[in-house]
Amino acid sequence: MGGMEDRGFTELADLELAHLVRDRAWESGGSEAFWTLWLRYEKQIWRTVKRHARVLCPRNVAGDVFALAVLERVETKLLQGVARYRGPAPFGGFLARVIYNAAIDQYRYYKLRPETPLPETEKQDQAMRPVPNRKVFPSPERRAITKEAREIIQEALSLVARRSDTGMKWAGALRRHYLEESPMTAREIASEMGCSEDLVNQYLTRGKKAARRVLEKTFGIERGEDLMP
Repeated sequence: MGGMEDRGFTELADLELAHLVRDRAWESGGSEAFWTLWLRYEKQIWRTVKRHARVLCPRNVAGDVFALAVLERVETKLLQGVARYRGPAPFGGFLARVIYNAAIDQYRYYKLRPETPLPETEKQDQAMRPVPNRKVFPSPERRAITKEAREIIQEALSLVARRSDTGMKWAGALRRHYLEESPMTAREIASEMGCSEDLVNQYLTRGKKAARRVLEKTFGIERGEDLMP
């Protein structure tokens, strides 16, 4: 079997990727190793985050807000702590502890800094959907984006941007198109990004496909195009 240098990141074992994150500078391979590991376990990560959110989310905090906050903590804790993974126990068990600790930290944060209580109608709505629920998203015919949807799209685009320089360009165009108060046209985006309108249209088309996959695989949205038409 060839050494790590002879194989692509996706062919490496979990422990090998963890070593690369620890031993390499972020710009010289550590970043790609980390995100390869993250994408390998993204379904487990989001599934476990949602399970902890159902149990730990305080009554006065929207469930989707709590879950997304936990997800951010997981990313930070995993990046800081992956070097501690030494095997031979499965990486999934190590990851489960990281997620649990992140959820507990977020729970304590909200307990120490309680949010403004929700109105009774929102409490009832929260009880019905403690984590992001695709049914609350607007139909493709509606261009207005709810606060909840905006937060999830932002998270998805952040993941797309971290994968490559091209991903950063896709995400930049999509943020301008979906997340601005007044969505920008391809011509306006081209002017701001300093490129051609045709290139922006390519960014939007390819970026939407990538973002929809993230929405479906990482955030559990059944149809990514319902959120990003």
